[in-house]
Amino acid sequence: MSPSTDRCVLCGGAAREVRPGAPFSEFPGVTSDVKPWPRMGAILCCEVCGHVQKRLDAQWRADAEAVYSDYVMYHLSNGSEQVVFDSGGPAPRTSRLIRGMLGPGGVDLPETGDLLDVGCGGGAFLSAFHAARPGWTLAGQDHCAQRRGEVLAREGVRAFHCGGLDEVQGVYDAVSMIYVLEHMPDPVAELARVRRLLKPDGALLVMVPDLAQSFFDFAVVDHCGHFFAETLTRAVEQAGYEVAALGPAWMAKEVGVIARPRSGGPADSGAGDAARGLALASGGLDWLAGAADEAGAEAAALHARGGRFGVFGTAIAGTWLAQVLAGQVDFFVDEDAQRWGKTHLGLPIIGPADAPGDSAVFLGFPPELARNIARRLSGLHPRLSLLVPGAGTD
Repeated sequence: MSPSTDRCVLCGGAAREVRPGAPFSEFPGVTSDVKPWPRMGAILCCEVCGHVQKRLDAQWRADAEAVYSDYVMYHLSNGSEQVVFDSGGPAPRTSRLIRGMLGPGGVDLPETGDLLDVGCGGGAFLSAFHAARPGWTLAGQDHCAQRRGEVLAREGVRAFHCGGLDEVQGVYDAVSMIYVLEHMPDPVAELARVRRLLKPDGALLVMVPDLAQSFFDFAVVDHCGHFFAETLTRAVEQAGYEVAALGPAWMAKEVGVIARPRSGGPADSGAGDAARGLALASGGLDWLAGAADEAGAEAAALHARGGRFGVFGTAIAGTWLAQVLAGQVDFFVDEDAQRWGKTHLGLPIIGPADAPGDSAVFLGFPPELARNIARRLSGLHPRLSLLVPGAGTD
């Protein structure tokens, strides 16, 4: 174990490996574009500040390079952005995110300005931002030029920058980093580079998966950082910003921050909370092992009665569970109609109304979120038999 790989990427403190307490073979992984991967990677927790991260060794770097060399976002929905379902009805994920960031508890941006979206991909966030603030001039940045034409075709977009942040010219009223920071091996340095691109009163908008809300983020092989509210705040402050708004409720399973450049430079974030990080890391890995064991037991019992076992969702959680339960899952259930009739991992994808009568569907989500989903789905599809982790049939 090389000391150079076992350092915290936020504070530089010693980071030690955390393993699940229950006996379990090495966890498989899932790529961030939702493809199966043979390994998840080692999980480390900083003994000083509590940041949780992957071990950034040669294996992780090779895996990440391989993932990005064959990256196809939203391949199960024909390239369309992920749809989220809640009490407000289905909507593109970035539209929900913008509503949270610009609503109560977020920040009130002016009607005009200039925004740069770092790691813009195909430009989904740019389109959602334009719908909310049509008077803004928009630009995208990405290391890959493959989707340049798609980004520039988005309404309101005037420029696309290909390459690193140091190559981007100009200053902006706002810079967004939406589901980007968790991919960066040196997040504080990247956030500091962004400061150069912001006006003194500009706004930094960051969104990442929230480890405190979903332990399935561990499974994403190319996510090197597993943030929660405290460590996201620490990263932003160490890079020279002050937090204007923190949003663990802007989007389910995610946490966001809106920050502004700090005139005095980086703030002293204190020692951090190593116990909090360790509790999330060890407890989270144990929870994943327990959820997999529970789902396997439910599948075995159902098959013994001649029934069929389904997994809800074809995103990270569902894909990970189907790998762990290889041969025990009969189908996926997904609310996104764009995915119906397709296959994922060789298994059919069906809508909630089409689940067989002799089946039960496992909700692979943290308990509170799983219960909320179960209540909503039970009202819409009363014949659907749902299994909530830790609760049995709902």
